Amino acid sequence: MNSLTKEQQQLLAAADAVIVKLTEELKQMDEFIKNSRPSTSKERLQNKINVKKRNELAEELNKCNKEREELTEDFEKIGVKI
Repeated sequence: MNSLTKEQQQLLAAADAVIVKLTEELKQMDEFIKNSRPSTSKERLQNKINVKKRNELAEELNKCNKEREELTEDFEKIGVKI
């Protein structure tokens, strides 16, 4: 098996960095939503918006994880050791 080229390593590192950043953002949003105690209708509406944004972020993270996995599989198919 071949080793990763510098470009391939950079590509994987960039994908990993995006995943780490999205994961951190998701944790922060989860904590914020968990600690919010909306009492007014405006606050409840804002909380719903935050939950929707959180769910969109989770979908984006899942998409990035899947793409990272596919990238790894593609490298393995061409005989690159990861």
